[in-house]
Amino acid sequence: MSTAGDVPFASIQATWNLYETAAGEMLLAAKEAGWGVIIKEALANGLLTSRGDAPEVLARMAAKHQVGIDALAMAAASAQPFTPTVLSGASVTEHLTANLQATQVSLSEQELSALSELSVDSTDYWKRRGELAWS
Repeated sequence: MSTAGDVPFASIQATWNLYETAAGEMLLAAKEAGWGVIIKEALANGLLTSRGDAPEVLARMAAKHQVGIDALAMAAASAQPFTPTVLSGASVTEHLTANLQATQVSLSEQELSALSELSVDSTDYWKRRGELAWS
């Protein structure tokens, strides 16, 4: 039986991706408090894939690591200091197989720094996300 001071959950789930990084400090605080961190939307609802509008720096870095843009974006999410579990969201085997390549990517501090430049204003990100066509 729980008491008034008990916390009923042991993890937090939030959106974090190379475009939307606003939750980063909160997620780090959660990790430091002993919570697990789960990232959703690491691919920015498809924007950080070959079908999206991923910037050239992401495409070049993905080619260097011999993975797809999606795997590189997921590797960047996995490399965050809040040590997240990153959800794939893949709905077909082909996408899952591509996403799993993220486990083979080790990004340098220089690469992570370059990728951090992709972050945009949260208001702009959520406005754009709201305009996406959903199937």
